[in-house]
Amino acid sequence: MRQSHITRLLIVASLIVSAGCQRYEVSVNEQVIYEPPQLFREYKITDPTLRQCVKATIAENSLTKAEQLRRLSCPAGDIGKLDGLQVFTRLHTLGLAGNQIVSVAPLATLKELAQLNVAHNAVQDFTPLSDIPNLSYLDARGNSGANCDSLSVIGVKDIKPPRHCAP
Repeated sequence: MRQSHITRLLIVASLIVSAGCQRYEVSVNEQVIYEPPQLFREYKITDPTLRQCVKATIAENSLTKAEQLRRLSCPAGDIGKLDGLQVFTRLHTLGLAGNQIVSVAPLATLKELAQLNVAHNAVQDFTPLSDIPNLSYLDARGNSGANCDSLSVIGVKDIKPPRHCAP
């Protein structure tokens, strides 16, 4: 009876320890009994500021797959290029206000993207966004060089246009 009580106690103690150590490898007698899942790293983002923002978001949310990244907010930085975001196919909300983005073309493959904030950037052509069927909100304010015709063809219900494109 005493041995079964000790066994139960050891099982409960190991469960408590493993629950509290989700980010750590747990070993007993040099044998790994728990190894946490690795954070997602299979992306190649060329822009260093965007790469750092994605890396921090993945770490903060303990993401292990690209599909788990649903929201990304990288405001007020030096982001100039969006190449590499294509791997995050389930991205729903993307905040990139206050950067130096010229092209939104790399976002065209993000079919689940519904909300995009690229206010106060340098985007000129918004037509690549017409390939995103779920895009319902676009904040394009402050893109002073934007081609206003490119905003009218994308079919987004809620657009906040640059001042020179406002009706």
